[in-house]
Amino acid sequence: MKLYKADLHVHSEYSKIEGGALKRITHSESYTPPEEIYRIAKKRGMDFVTITDHNSIQGALKISHFDDVFISEEVTTKFPEDGCEIHLVTLKINEKQHREIQLLRNNVYELRDYLNSQSIIHFVAHPFSSVNGKLKQEHWEKMLLLFDVFEVKNGIQKEKDNNLVEQILKNLSRERIERLIDQYGILPESETPWKKSMVGGSDDHGGLYIGQTYTAGEGPGLKDFLKSIKDGKCRAEGKSGTCFTIGHSIYATGYKFYKYKLRKRRRILKFLDKLINDERKGKILEKVLLRNGQGKVSIFPRRFFISYFIKKFSKKMPFLLTLLKMRKIFCPPLSQR
Repeated sequence: MKLYKADLHVHSEYSKIEGGALKRITHSESYTPPEEIYRIAKKRGMDFVTITDHNSIQGALKISHFDDVFISEEVTTKFPEDGCEIHLVTLKINEKQHREIQLLRNNVYELRDYLNSQSIIHFVAHPFSSVNGKLKQEHWEKMLLLFDVFEVKNGIQKEKDNNLVEQILKNLSRERIERLIDQYGILPESETPWKKSMVGGSDDHGGLYIGQTYTAGEGPGLKDFLKSIKDGKCRAEGKSGTCFTIGHSIYATGYKFYKYKLRKRRRILKFLDKLINDERKGKILEKVLLRNGQGKVSIFPRRFFISYFIKKFSKKMPFLLTLLKMRKIFCPPLSQR
């Protein structure tokens, strides 16, 4: 049976920044236009496309005129008892529902009840990622009671972390859930809360990994696809993340921010574009990087050139070029990973 694909976790230029490494260099978590997300997703074989910006649906609305697009968002919600934040991705919502979600998101219990009352399919994103440093085992156990769908393959989370989430969910039992109900007094929504549905998404911020991690479910229609997520008849597929993945994502977003700020300086930006995208080097850049006789860039000349470039231009773009140095010296080209 044919399975249909969708990357259920992607960010556009409308994603609201909430902290972390990116806050130091930019005012947005992504600079990828919604139209570019759609183009890349379709090129990489996605049957359906959505955008899950942080607490915003503007990006998804920009491409909502396409028949295979549905509106979603990644919601930051809190456990009111201690302020621990988690991320929930809500799928196929409308503008009215988005407004109500924003009003309720400071209380995860009220938000969960609203989503269920509206039959909005939703999942916990990167369950083991502590959004504001307060995540503990008790929050994870409460999530097991509150939610039925979990992201087990996140494109920027390490494979061992993704696998751990999946193994825990697969080994849940009725007895374990009943003990947690007695402990926390939280009643699950489904009749079989020990059976979880598992999804995947790239969590792309830089336009680099869209569609490389995704959810495969039943079709052919979007309604059928979403129902397969609700019923646990889907699976997470694609790549997990590495240190290079998140580093390259931060680096690419930082670069796009500086590109936006310095868009009038066309020559240096054109040069940086070629330097960043290894697959599109120009002839001049190839000569500067001193390719060896085997058609590959020699390691020492490449490092020497990057260091020289940073010293020359660091007064103009210090943090971007520090990232550039880290990326080019310590990370291999995408084609060699």
